[in-house]
Amino acid sequence: MKDDTLKEERAQIVDKIRQFFQDERDEELGELPAAMLLDFIEKEIAPFFYNRGVREAKAKTIEAFASLTEEMDYLEMLVPKRPGPRPSRD
Repeated sequence: MKDDTLKEERAQIVDKIRQFFQDERDEELGELPAAMLLDFIEKEIAPFFYNRGVREAKAKTIEAFASLTEEMDYLEMLVPKRPGPRPSRD
């Protein structure tokens, strides 16, 4: 199923590339050139967007954990201090 989903997604992306060229450049782009363009984008350009997403997810995770840490500190109960040992009356 995973491979079928990837093939379907890839076909949709190729269609979008072809539609873009038709709409924006008034050019008819074949399926093979569109697939080759997609390969280029995946290899050369997508890593920039992927890394940006990872950095943003990391920042959000750090922010969420900082907030969680503050909340956990707030929930921590104060332990009453016990008086020290009483001096002996010898």
